[in-house]
Amino acid sequence: MGKRKFLIVFALLAPILVLFLAFSPLQENVHPILQNILKKFEGYIARLPEQKVYLHLDKSKYNADETLWFKAYLLNAADHKPDSSTTNLYVELISPSGFIAQSKLIRMTNGFGNGDFSFLDTIPEGVYKIRAFTNWMRNFNGDFFFEKEVYIANPAFSAYVSREDLRTIKKENRKNQKKELKIDIQFLPEGGHMLAGVENRIGFKALNELGHGFPVKGRIVDSKENTIVEFESSQLGMGSFILTPALNEKYTALVNVAGDKPEIITIPEALPRGVAISAQRSAKGIISIKVLNNFPSRQLPANNNYFLLAHSRGRIIFTHEFILNEPVNSFEITESQLPSGIIHLTLFNAYSLPVSERLLFINNGDALNVSMELFGNTLSSREKNSVKIKISDKNNNPISGHFSFSIANSEDIDKSDNIVSYLLLNSDLKGTIENPQYYFSSTSSENKNNLDNLMLTQGWRRFSWTGVLSDVKIPAKYENEKGILISGRVTKEFFNRPLRDIKVTLSILNEFNDVFTARSGEKGIYRFESLDYADTVSVSIEAVRASGKHNLILYVDAMPDDRDKGMQYKTNQKLTQKGEKSDREPASDPADVDPYAERNNAISRLHDEPSPANVIIVDESNRSYQSIGQIIEGRVPGVMVTGNNVNIRGSRSMGTNTDPLFLVDGMPVDAEYAMGMNPYDVERIEILKGAETAIYGSRGANGVIAIYTKRGKFMKKGILEFKMLGYATPKEYYKPSFEYRKDDVFVDDRRTILWQPSVKTDLKGEAMVTFYTSDTKGNFTLCIEGISNEGIPGMAETRIEVK
Repeated sequence: MGKRKFLIVFALLAPILVLFLAFSPLQENVHPILQNILKKFEGYIARLPEQKVYLHLDKSKYNADETLWFKAYLLNAADHKPDSSTTNLYVELISPSGFIAQSKLIRMTNGFGNGDFSFLDTIPEGVYKIRAFTNWMRNFNGDFFFEKEVYIANPAFSAYVSREDLRTIKKENRKNQKKELKIDIQFLPEGGHMLAGVENRIGFKALNELGHGFPVKGRIVDSKENTIVEFESSQLGMGSFILTPALNEKYTALVNVAGDKPEIITIPEALPRGVAISAQRSAKGIISIKVLNNFPSRQLPANNNYFLLAHSRGRIIFTHEFILNEPVNSFEITESQLPSGIIHLTLFNAYSLPVSERLLFINNGDALNVSMELFGNTLSSREKNSVKIKISDKNNNPISGHFSFSIANSEDIDKSDNIVSYLLLNSDLKGTIENPQYYFSSTSSENKNNLDNLMLTQGWRRFSWTGVLSDVKIPAKYENEKGILISGRVTKEFFNRPLRDIKVTLSILNEFNDVFTARSGEKGIYRFESLDYADTVSVSIEAVRASGKHNLILYVDAMPDDRDKGMQYKTNQKLTQKGEKSDREPASDPADVDPYAERNNAISRLHDEPSPANVIIVDESNRSYQSIGQIIEGRVPGVMVTGNNVNIRGSRSMGTNTDPLFLVDGMPVDAEYAMGMNPYDVERIEILKGAETAIYGSRGANGVIAIYTKRGKFMKKGILEFKMLGYATPKEYYKPSFEYRKDDVFVDDRRTILWQPSVKTDLKGEAMVTFYTSDTKGNFTLCIEGISNEGIPGMAETRIEVK
């Protein structure tokens, strides 16, 4: 074994202290290459600290007449302590079609907030997604936003479904049936690549296109079809096996899926020369970390120093230096010395390049001890009961912190995830983890092996080492928000050139009538910061030149609203025909008819009216879309939409630019402005191509997209009017008291019989919660989740029966 130079740091120390120790005089023998890697790692984490968001929902299945309640936890990703660096949390409800159905801005106070979603009786039934993130989190991979699927049931939707919606739902159902049967199988060598002549551990995972694990078994054969090893998945389509590949030999996997004809998959080719990490744990809690290599003894690299760095959520845990003078170099470490959660092992060569990576999961069982004591487990309807909650750490010391509590019908509860499994597992891995709570249900050797298979096959994507080690420090694009921010740009009418030192006035309408002023900077950027308003507020922004003229263009920055392509329309509802109310229009009141409507609403255009196939009327059927691009996409033949880029087939441009000419109420604007318009302000979109564009000369060579707003009032020069998303005002959960009116005739059909977003413990770590049951019979699940002030998560569940 090579010369050992390692640093072990207690898991709960703050990152600054960890890095102080790493570079203290006691570590003066640390190799300069490793010191440089640690220094850059420290700088990256300090410059771009990450956040995590977790939402505790009262349940996961709702009826359309119910309310979805949630408690929001905003935490520092490194130590899971409450994060008070921002006041703004964005929570979105994503429809089964992938569009944003509702959006809420939640005010966070010292890292905590709460809110709710209510549903219309016309909401489509199906699987929805709750997504939550801060503006700062947009600097990182969006895969690490909080996401959770919920099911919204709506039997009445069958009366409102349109013929177009019905076709879409049937099409998606057929797609889902096909996706369920399409299995993707991947073979992933430990450490990232397979080495020839060395015993390698190979992980494998079989998933269908809906992301669900699928049981498989098979065998590995060589080029002569000799069976080398057999394998079979153990949990959710995952497993692993040992293979010692021969040099220049090619291996193939013959995989049986549901008894069908074996699928043939090529195994990654083994490297003739290379290095890889291997990690194994013993029954006694000892982890053996090995660095394998297959270099011939006389052909070792010129500089055979290799450096192992282990970190957990951006905190250095230990480092180790290897000198590769043997085929296997190893050292051991005890699990109890490591923090609970994912440990990320990276091996660097002498040129500071990462050459192999491996994930480990450690569960020391140090989550909070949370218990609930009921005064009765079997209750009748409308009966009062109390539950005593007690919270302590692993040493039984009382804990104070932030907790939320719910009691909901057990049929509506999804037990596959909670705050403990999310913070320690899901939030640090890319992609969907199927049934994460399973890995915390037992400490058996089988469970640990299945968890290690997950570490072998699930990718880590929180950051790229290329970005960490680069000498170019790219500043954060998105900032931590304190209060509501409205920002944007002021440009000339053409060519998108910025205008500086322009006076910009923000007027808060409704009952406020507040007025703020700012001036645009060098790049035409203006900002209104630290605004504080509730709910949705009407605002007006006006920009004017020093001459008093408004011949300029105003832009307002907005959150991206791209369609979530990962959503599949999944519903349990059987829809066979369109709804009876889908085509009915409410009767108009003759008194409301405007005799001048035809004249006032007439469209003034230079070109002739295009063919009906190239005209899109923006009405209630498509106004729920989040952008102009979504409305255009797929509706006009020959028009392709990719993000904000539109290409009209048959354009006559001889150059490389294929952008069409955009007009809003007859006024030329650039693509970003037009595509960012709110569909609620748009009445009609016309697509011109070919000879129809002749009136616009060379500017219309790539086609013309003419957008007409309601009554043509949207494009007042230098003025924008829109709805600003203010802080959502949380509703208060209604808790009926039946103490003196138990025989009231109204039906109390609540399936969530208690939602309490804030539970505070006393000096003994205890709290008391009182509730009344409803008229709904069955089993109910009591759930408490939360986190201590020191960043330790905890949760507990128990059941009661209402007869």
